[in-house]
Amino acid sequence: MFVFGRLKILVMNEMEFGYPLYKRESEIQELTEKSNEVYSIQYRGRERPLKVIEVSIALPVYRIENGRTINLQKEFIAKNNKSKDYFTADPYSIETQKAQHELLKKLIEKEKLLDVFKKDKEVQHEPLICDNCGVIVNGNRRLCAWRELYKFDKQTYNHFQTVKLAVLPDHDKNGIADLEIALQIKEDLKLDYTWHAIASIIKREYDAGLNFKELADKFRRTPQEIRDYIESYNYAEQHLKAINATDQWSLMDDSYFALKEIVNRRKSFDNNINHKILFEKIAEIMLMTPAQGERLFRTITDVAKFIEPIQNKLEKVLDVTPKDEPDEADVLLGGTEDTTVPAIVNALNQTKTDNIIETIKEEIKIQKEIVKDKNNQTYIISQIDKTITILDNAIASLNDQMEKEGIIEKLNRIEEKCEILRNWAK
Repeated sequence: MFVFGRLKILVMNEMEFGYPLYKRESEIQELTEKSNEVYSIQYRGRERPLKVIEVSIALPVYRIENGRTINLQKEFIAKNNKSKDYFTADPYSIETQKAQHELLKKLIEKEKLLDVFKKDKEVQHEPLICDNCGVIVNGNRRLCAWRELYKFDKQTYNHFQTVKLAVLPDHDKNGIADLEIALQIKEDLKLDYTWHAIASIIKREYDAGLNFKELADKFRRTPQEIRDYIESYNYAEQHLKAINATDQWSLMDDSYFALKEIVNRRKSFDNNINHKILFEKIAEIMLMTPAQGERLFRTITDVAKFIEPIQNKLEKVLDVTPKDEPDEADVLLGGTEDTTVPAIVNALNQTKTDNIIETIKEEIKIQKEIVKDKNNQTYIISQIDKTITILDNAIASLNDQMEKEGIIEKLNRIEEKCEILRNWAK
């Protein structure tokens, strides 16, 4: 320990992730009593002038309940085989704080926050907000960035040897949760929160008893937007379990609009359980592909729109043979006596994902062309012309090495359809 002005500073490598509780409390109390500087915020229903103090960067601890890191913590636990209460059992231990620091580092690296403070030796302009025990309520990422820079080069970044804190009068759990929403989330639902971090906070409030109207008022969203967040979060949670990636939320970072579309579109199949089952299976496959954002959203929309022709296409391509009798368990669980879709789903589970997606996209393209052409009076002629071109190409490619099995059967089907068209055209 050494003295910096009037501040007692612990060397960073001795106590990098927070002083012990008794020392944090005593030092904060001593400094707040002497401080004349204030920083005003709305807290627990009224404007409060918070005392501002300057402390060693080693003194504060990260807030484990930080909304940005809730799902990162879940993913850390899942990937490292830790107990579910790893972060909450002893939140201010050195081990837990180090783990939280690493999660925050991922965020600041993704958001290039270190570059902001490296540039022109950017300094602290506003105090971080902490409770009266030194737990950072607002500014966890900044504290992480400053600690990283100070550890990297103590001379260049010696202005981060100390940090200014605005100290709350207590450590009220509900008041602090509301403050996080007010300062960090509610304002335009901050872009630096992942959608599932925001959804997890909304869900936490919902599980605590708030209804959609109350949540809408609190987050300045519509009740439908609140519902979309919660339902999309629940569906994503189920999806991660289904693909054996429980709590690996980073896989869902860019999937919100697709998830919202899945949740809303599947409701349209409530009267057709088989289409609903197939749609959800295809959606599961689509969510596992590299396509994200707008592209994935549009594909999900098209799958819902063309689910029946997609089912017919998959039945042929996968050479599905429905069971003669449905499984009693399937019927009891809400299925129908139609065994085609369960057979398709079973075949999909055994087929390469890339092949399935390509087949579905091809069928969507065909269906879009059909929709586009149906309003054209020359639609039937143009479809026959396309068929002739396809057959011409097939004939031009004839050779003895080509597979012949099944061709006669398909030609017979073509002849049947040609007869229907001849009768129509007479």
